Amino acid sequence: IIQGTLLITVPQGQSGTISFSTIDEMPTLLTVSPETLVKVDADKLTHITGLDGYTTTDFLPSTIPVLNHYPLNKPHQYDFIIFDLGNFTKEEAGLYDYNAETGAITYHPSAQGEQKEYTVTISGFEYVHFDMYAYVETVCRCRGGGNCKCKRWKTTWEGNPGSHDSTAVTPEPATLVLLGRD
Repeated sequence: IIQGTLLITVPQGQSGTISFSTIDEMPTLLTVSPETLVKVDADKLTHITGLDGYTTTDFLPSTIPVLNHYPLNKPHQYDFIIFDLGNFTKEEAGLYDYNAETGAITYHPSAQGEQKEYTVTISGFEYVHFDMYAYVETVCRCRGGGNCKCKRWKTTWEGNPGSHDSTAVTPEPATLVLLGRD
């Protein structure tokens, strides 16, 4: 099972709205980190009351290599909002892949996984930056012939190759389409 998590980075101290529409499962705002259960510490979304943003990257597991990725490597300049995208399965066949270097979108008829498409409407923030990472739970073979549950974090590149990363400038309300893939 792969659980997709969308990390949205906004300029520090700004607040605004981020709304989703989709034919898939709606993203859920995470108010605590799934791994460390660090409580959220900042109000960033004007349309959701309560504690709904992070002012540091301490909520991310240290094993995720995206901590070296801009803007996550400059937490003193940004605030962070996290949405759970739900589980991704391998039930779909014929998937599209986005090549970040060339901008090409290629159809792969034999590829298996699940694509989720979201329209994201943003206002109030000067700009937002999107990153996706994945948490994977698998059944592993253990010595002695028994089965064990093994958990590991996957990087954004493994969880959503090439299309995990984008920035939207929002001087006015804007819409952005994100694709997630197993």
